[in-house]
Amino acid sequence: MTFLKKLSVIIFTLITLIQPQLILAQDQLIDAAGFSVSTKMPDKAPVVPETELYIEINNNTPYFTNEDITQTDPWIEFTKLDELGRVGPANAVLTTDLMPAEPRGNNSSIQPTGWQQSEWDGNYLYNRSHLIGHQLIGDGIPNLNLMTGTTAFNQEGMVPFENFVAMVVEEGETVRYRVTPYFEGDNLLASGVFMEGFSIEDNGESLSFNIYVPNRQDNISINYATGQSSATEMLEQTTNYNYQVKYPGANLYYSYNRDGILGVDTQEEVAAIVPAVPQTPAEPEEVVTTSYVANANTGKFHHSHCSSVDQMSEKNKVFLDDRDTIINQGYVPCKRCNP
Repeated sequence: MTFLKKLSVIIFTLITLIQPQLILAQDQLIDAAGFSVSTKMPDKAPVVPETELYIEINNNTPYFTNEDITQTDPWIEFTKLDELGRVGPANAVLTTDLMPAEPRGNNSSIQPTGWQQSEWDGNYLYNRSHLIGHQLIGDGIPNLNLMTGTTAFNQEGMVPFENFVAMVVEEGETVRYRVTPYFEGDNLLASGVFMEGFSIEDNGESLSFNIYVPNRQDNISINYATGQSSATEMLEQTTNYNYQVKYPGANLYYSYNRDGILGVDTQEEVAAIVPAVPQTPAEPEEVVTTSYVANANTGKFHHSHCSSVDQMSEKNKVFLDDRDTIINQGYVPCKRCNP
């Protein structure tokens, strides 16, 4: 009995010591901006084999809390730029209501941190990569939603997952979505991004993933401290710490359809800094002649420029010019491009 009593005391002491740490961890799940930040998110970029475009994290299970995956009203939230001008986590609950009706704008004037553009074999190394893809919400707030990413990182790493999310949303599911860029130290170029998605209504049956996509390009050496690159020599891999330059736009912060717009005092200031908040597009002006592409498999039809057309199998494409004829044949308009 004496041994059992001693064992009980030891177990009780351990529980007492551990319990406050558990409570503190729970307290950290919601940050000052009001959205969930998992205490489980890795604080280091995982190692991704050179032959892979991404790696699964946490057995491919996202770090969302129960509160994260119960709200179905759409919202978008971008983190303010830090003192170096770097983007932070982008969060959203995605529905078709947020999908863009217009082609993407010209963001060539925006140069995210680490933007040291170069060419190799006639191709540009860097893209202005959306944290939350254009096909999901449009450009959002470009200077809060664009980061410097290599062509492979953007087009081969992120875009397939963004298209997957867009397809699930178009099918009527609501998706909780988060993209978290990872910067080592005070580096200006992100080493990669963590991407998480979860379809809410069917409890992740249609979509559930948690991945890390490295920001790299085959046969190109990159210094992530500055964004400089070389196709002919191995650059020294330095890491910035205690960077002294302060970024003048560090207090810029944006939230749509959740907490309002933060970090600015008036709507006039918002209009001067960022584009208008996404709204339901106005009815398009009547066009005498236009081209439509219908999907014989889904029963939807689209403008020919709609990004959904690129994802459509050629055998399912039906080309027509008359909108009334398409509707009479039973096709319904795409909610993304509103034909």
